[in-house]
Amino acid sequence: MERILEQDSVAMGMLGKQVIQERSYRLLTYVLTVEEADEKIYYNMLTHEMIAVKLSELDTSETKKYLIENWYLVPEEHDDQKLVDECRAVLTLMDSGPKKIHVFHIFTTLDCNARCFYCFEKRMPMSNMNIETAFRVIEYMEEQSDGNPISIEWFGGEPLFNYPIIDYITGELRERRMQFESDIISNGLLFDNTLVEKARKNWNVKNVQITLDGTKQVYNKVKAYVTEVRDPFERVLQNIKKLLKAEIKVRIRLNIGLHNYNDILELADYLCEVFKGEKNLYIYASPLIEMLKYPDEKRLLIYELMDELNSKLNAYFSKNKEEEFADRILNSDCMASGRESVTILPDGKVGICENITSGVFLGNIYTKEVNIKAREDFGRRFYREDKCRPCPLYPDCYIVNGCPNKDDEEGCDSVRVQMNIRKIKENMKSKCRKGKSMDTAGLIHERERKSSNMKLRYKFATQKVGFGVVAVAIEEDAPKYNEMLRMNSTGAFILEQLNDSISYSELADRILKKYDADKLTVETFLIDFLDMLSKKELLIDDKGQIIKASTIREGASSSL
Repeated sequence: MERILEQDSVAMGMLGKQVIQERSYRLLTYVLTVEEADEKIYYNMLTHEMIAVKLSELDTSETKKYLIENWYLVPEEHDDQKLVDECRAVLTLMDSGPKKIHVFHIFTTLDCNARCFYCFEKRMPMSNMNIETAFRVIEYMEEQSDGNPISIEWFGGEPLFNYPIIDYITGELRERRMQFESDIISNGLLFDNTLVEKARKNWNVKNVQITLDGTKQVYNKVKAYVTEVRDPFERVLQNIKKLLKAEIKVRIRLNIGLHNYNDILELADYLCEVFKGEKNLYIYASPLIEMLKYPDEKRLLIYELMDELNSKLNAYFSKNKEEEFADRILNSDCMASGRESVTILPDGKVGICENITSGVFLGNIYTKEVNIKAREDFGRRFYREDKCRPCPLYPDCYIVNGCPNKDDEEGCDSVRVQMNIRKIKENMKSKCRKGKSMDTAGLIHERERKSSNMKLRYKFATQKVGFGVVAVAIEEDAPKYNEMLRMNSTGAFILEQLNDSISYSELADRILKKYDADKLTVETFLIDFLDMLSKKELLIDDKGQIIKASTIREGASSSL
């Protein structure tokens, strides 16, 4: 038997080892299996462990003992769903303490220079945020964040249609010495040289998301811009290049629907050619929400095309990553089910979801009253007995009750569920073939990596304390690496940078700017570092000595 993916220590901490009884056993509903060569691969979506068992060893008492103790097999009469719900209840209780809002999705305007036929805001009145409201937004963010760094997502409409408001808010934040970063969701047409420079220097923009709907002819028809531009498609591509040149990361979303089914692959090929070698570009395909209204056979066509596109893009762009397996049970899936982000409309209303057609609001920026019941009702988990109970994806599924994008009758898309199960099984085979076994022999892991012709052998340990993570020790002499990852320098630096949305590659980029080390070395370390957060029981003190986490009081990360 070989372990391919390590167990979620939190889930196993709640479950414990299952006691073996003299009963008839069956597979847990949330266990997927697939055969590859001479092995059978098991993936437990509750504990997120994956193992490979030789076919010749399936019926041994040792194998059965492991499968029962680790929740792959359960008694015939076992209530599988109740087990997941109990785990979620514990996680909710663990996460029930007070939380500060630190992510703000700000609608500078509901007006737009495009008239996309699928836009969910097309029936909303077009309004702009004014200076008076913007001032109150700043005060609201300052009060809610309580001095902590904040993240802003500029949204619309087209947020650049009212860019003076972005100027004003970011200028005031700097005056008040508030730490912030921002992203922009935009169609990209208005990004001239001046606005690109503002985004880089003044607005502290780290990411821009831009949607493309097809090649030139299809795109220009779908966008139907109201402003006169000779060739909007080419203008947007040139603006994307400007953003990338300014070292602003760009995410291109390829919308897929029946209207562009025969065109979108050609667009993907074109983008691969135009943006070849761009390290700060991420491109992905996603279906339009209106696709939920399509019949099953047409939805299946769209999903298959989406998977084909994303596989192609993942292979072509280094920024794109293959989908990884989740490492813990899902207890929240979007901003509406969390408590750390809000949307702010041009008139000052405070909402839960970016899709404001839901009409659910918590209050406004002018009062301190918050409609707690509205948040709880909206963010409550959607459930249908006949669909959810037998679904193997249940531990990794969390559709909120108030989501305006869900199917009111079905909740999830049954076609997509079957596609996801098929894809997970394919990924299980791939993961097993790659042989990326996790070392589970001890709390401290030793790895060997090659980077820039230098072989590094290092020993490291991590531990989550409060909201912080520390740190690293180097076993053998590698001066640059050792300096880069020393507890008192990079340990604290990583702690400062880490937040809910940052990826290891983004964190690597920030470390690269601070330390003289090659990118492969940094990213190699961070792959392991982020993968093992909260899975170890050791810390390193300021003298580089390994100590037990139990000797560190809760919240000690603030002193590191």
